[in-house]
Amino acid sequence: MTEKPQNEFLYKSSQPEISAVRVVKESDRLSVTWLFKSGKTEQQIAVKVNDPQYKKTFGEKFPDPLFYRYQYVWQGETHTGTLLEDRDGILRAEIDENHGADEIEIFTLKPVGLSTNAKIKTDEKTESGHKDKSEDSSGTGAAIQTGEASYYAHQFHGRKTANGEIFDMNKLTAAHRNLPFGTKLRVTNLQNGKQVTVRVNDRGPFVKGRIIDVSYEAAKQLDMIRSGIADVTIEPE
Repeated sequence: MTEKPQNEFLYKSSQPEISAVRVVKESDRLSVTWLFKSGKTEQQIAVKVNDPQYKKTFGEKFPDPLFYRYQYVWQGETHTGTLLEDRDGILRAEIDENHGADEIEIFTLKPVGLSTNAKIKTDEKTESGHKDKSEDSSGTGAAIQTGEASYYAHQFHGRKTANGEIFDMNKLTAAHRNLPFGTKLRVTNLQNGKQVTVRVNDRGPFVKGRIIDVSYEAAKQLDMIRSGIADVTIEPE
């Protein structure tokens, strides 16, 4: 796998239709890839701007913000969007281009780390100061992880898994190194936004950099059969 640049970050969006946002940060711009749960992806280049009106509108709530402007197409028309980055590295996307309008809608992009082997704490505090358990609603102690996924199929079909079940490559199961058996995980392919829910019933993978082995059926749904491996996020359901 090609090594990721250290200025590449992964964000989890508060918008339900967006599975993840990958951002490569440079000195004067952001390269942004939006990964939708429908499987669609969109890319934009957001250029840093110095906008006094935006600082007046948002500066009190978000001290020392940075602003980036980008263009996107919606229903055949080109619009201008803005990304706001605060001192904690949290991005907020403003999807109404009228400065200072009451109806401005902002959604939060919460950083989950670098796009390689990143992990976030499950007791992270939200902006309100309360602990946020949204990263671990399953009670398993699992957190969102990003890294490389592989799959296993015919060679292990019909053999016993680590929890004593018979491995069926046509079912939606997976191997994880330490999560409890029975844990359900939502796996997102970061290359195409496709998702699948799997149940942990085996142990592995034991290759450096890999965080999950999924069954053949799960790999089909993630569209990773041809590549054999894929960069993914995994999170408890």
